[in-house]
Amino acid sequence: MEGYSEQYRETEEVVDCPFCKKGKINVTYVHPYVSWNVSRIAAGAKRTRFYHDEKYKVHNKCPVCGRSRQEIREALESGTTKSVSHEERLKRLREAGLPTRIEVVHTRED
Repeated sequence: MEGYSEQYRETEEVVDCPFCKKGKINVTYVHPYVSWNVSRIAAGAKRTRFYHDEKYKVHNKCPVCGRSRQEIREALESGTTKSVSHEERLKRLREAGLPTRIEVVHTRED
């Protein structure tokens, strides 16, 4: 996989809040890396490679908009900051032709 290193590396950074773009957030960026696991039996050993994706460790919440550390971390890792309202979600489902109401009809057989 491209972009993965064999070494675990962390970088301390100060980033803008992904929601309000005004607050400064202290984060630790963990670069993507590869680790190995070795399992041994009498017949020999086998090495298994594990890919670890990039992740952020957020140290403080936003001082301007008040978003929590968890919300900021999810926004940085996924790249999305906009939450979709229930009405917008229903509108998209209707446009896609999916049912928005599921009805259960019970029939009695006597």
